Amino acid sequence: MEVSILENKLPLVLDSTVLLNFIKINKIDILVKLYGGSMVIPQQVKLEVIIDSNVGPVIENLIKDKIIEEYIIDYKSTGREIKDYCYLSKRFGQGESACIAIAKNWKGTVVSDDMTATCCYCTRNRISLKGSLGIIYEAYEKKIISLEEGQAILDDMISISKYKSTVNKFDDIINWFEKKIGRELF
Repeated sequence: MEVSILENKLPLVLDSTVLLNFIKINKIDILVKLYGGSMVIPQQVKLEVIIDSNVGPVIENLIKDKIIEEYIIDYKSTGREIKDYCYLSKRFGQGESACIAIAKNWKGTVVSDDMTATCCYCTRNRISLKGSLGIIYEAYEKKIISLEEGQAILDDMISISKYKSTVNKFDDIINWFEKKIGRELF
């Protein structure tokens, strides 16, 4: 199976945290509008999320419709990708390790809300990182959602998805991304 990263696109490599946030609040359409056709889900991440009876069918449909492409790190992968995955697996979970290895080797972006270990590793190794808050901001900036919708999405992620957000107000997200005021967000 040929995936977008093999067609010279810079992929957004999805970890489970962001996917779960957007699917659980029925806002996966935001990811589709922003990044449809350039999102990759490592098989390791897919296996983590499809066990949820609400999430699994959504992921399967996104893959079937070629909105998200599944990528498998296996013997067909580059030697560097496999080595990175094995090295990272000693430190991170399988899904995070796959995301980082793929993004690093294909110059893509890790899409995760693990803002402790993953964030530190990506920052140190100059791997692009984006989280749910950065995605909500980008949707606002591109006029996919309004200010009020941004706040509602943030509220739903916190209450429904149990997202441990560092901010509670959408204005704080805007302030960070537009003026670098407040706590660093991704």
